[in-house]
Amino acid sequence: MKMNIVITDESGNTFGGEFNLSKIVQRVNKNTSKSNKKKIMKPSEAIMSLYKNKFFKQYQNLNQVSQALTEKGFNFEKGSITMSLKGAEYLIKSGSKRNYKFIQKYPAED
Repeated sequence: MKMNIVITDESGNTFGGEFNLSKIVQRVNKNTSKSNKKKIMKPSEAIMSLYKNKFFKQYQNLNQVSQALTEKGFNFEKGSITMSLKGAEYLIKSGSKRNYKFIQKYPAED
């Protein structure tokens, strides 16, 4: 695209010029492709990974679950872990308030 521009400064001097603009082609950076990005896990997904690794074959309390997640590199708040455990349809909750234990309802598929 060809452009002409004329500019007058505060002193009354006039400047002009002509230039060509060309379309910029966006290039995909291979370092930011989807295959190289790590997926961020939510607490519910991290708990599902513990379940798939047969972690809930025996009763586990909140501290044991939190410790297992920490060992895997996750640092979720205990409130988030508790809500995810309570919402997991594949786990049974037993015990009293602030002292729940969780165990699998059925074995995880391999």
